[in-house]
Amino acid sequence: GKNKLLQIALGRTPQEEYADNLRHISSKLTGSVGLLFTNKSQPEIVAYFQNAKEQDYARAGSVAIESVGITKEMLETHPVSM
Repeated sequence: GKNKLLQIALGRTPQEEYADNLRHISSKLTGSVGLLFTNKSQPEIVAYFQNAKEQDYARAGSVAIESVGITKEMLETHPVSM
């Protein structure tokens, strides 16, 4: 999978590693993980991900965050079979 490819690219042994000690990172790549390379500070990155929100479609049991009204005129252009 993708983790194995990344492990091979970084190197899994001292002889294979691209740069010193990358094999230690390579051994930690299991499950749903990724690497983030940046020149930002750790507090900036943590704040970014704490404030990041991705919109998602409602699922069963979700609470609506706003009301939507449908008038009779809006329905007139749609077939009843919908």
